[in-house]
Amino acid sequence: MSIPVIFDTDIDDTWALGFLLRCPELDVKLVTTDRGRPEYRAKLCCQILEAGGRQGLPVGLGTESQGQ
Repeated sequence: MSIPVIFDTDIDDTWALGFLLRCPELDVKLVTTDRGRPEYRAKLCCQILEAGGRQGLPVGLGTESQGQ
């Protein structure tokens, strides 16, 4: 039985996301992005998810900046 995972990421965690997607013991259910340029970060996460065969997995957007 795999362990469900919610992965909260910032831009330097792309390798970690790729690892999680390839780990059969883990079941990534949701990815959330950090603050700052949320659309760009979400798009990058979606590209990684697609490359890992997990397109359609929910991606939550961070805020525009730290103060929001």
